[in-house]
Amino acid sequence: MNENLSAETAVQNTKMIRLNKFIAMSGVTSRRKADELILAGKVMINGIAHTELGTRIDPNEDIISINGKELEGPKELVYYIINKPRDYICARRSQFGDKLITELLPKEVWNLSTVGRLDKNTTGLLIATNDGELINSLTQPSSKCEKEYMVKIQGELSDKKISELKKGVEIEVENCENTYTHLAKPKVVKILKRRPERTVISMVLEEGKKRQIRLMMNAIGYKRIDLKRIRISNLKLGELGIGKYRKLSKEEVNSLKSSI
Repeated sequence: MNENLSAETAVQNTKMIRLNKFIAMSGVTSRRKADELILAGKVMINGIAHTELGTRIDPNEDIISINGKELEGPKELVYYIINKPRDYICARRSQFGDKLITELLPKEVWNLSTVGRLDKNTTGLLIATNDGELINSLTQPSSKCEKEYMVKIQGELSDKKISELKKGVEIEVENCENTYTHLAKPKVVKILKRRPERTVISMVLEEGKKRQIRLMMNAIGYKRIDLKRIRISNLKLGELGIGKYRKLSKEEVNSLKSSI
């Protein structure tokens, strides 16, 4: 009798998963962010708030909600690469009638989130996905995920200015709480083309402050630049047309995950 009970308990335990994993699998956010929601008392199991990390649930039996909204449960993870055009914004909704980057995708995946953001005037590579774990891994500062940009500048960029960029320049960074001074230093700066009328450089960052490259170029005297992201980690934009998208292959997704 006890052996039967033990076997039944073992079967039940195999169905149980961590609450934060269930939330991440539902495409809401990453496990780390899920833990923050749990600690804040915003996650309920069968109508009761649980604030203990490590809590396990039965996805087939328990009803999970966040801020009163019931989760549908684990979803198929999807991954798209987009070549963002100018004048689109990276947001779920627009307050001022701006075009949303997700509107370029099929309607059934308009709820996807992007890995980081590009400002309205910046073009190039974006990843859109419902994989909260991947988004967190690629965007958290400790990952030091490389982002490569092509920067076009009016006029000739001197060696002195290149040296200033490599040493790092101070920029004023705004966040939701205040403004602070930050020493912004690219990992790589490389001249691709330099002529009296125009210079093109490649710049690789391991951090992602808001409008960082524009602020850096502004700090050395260049206010008007054309900016395009061409790589995130080992994923390159390649020949994907402006405003176009495609699904990432399984190999590309696995390669991206293994790079961080």
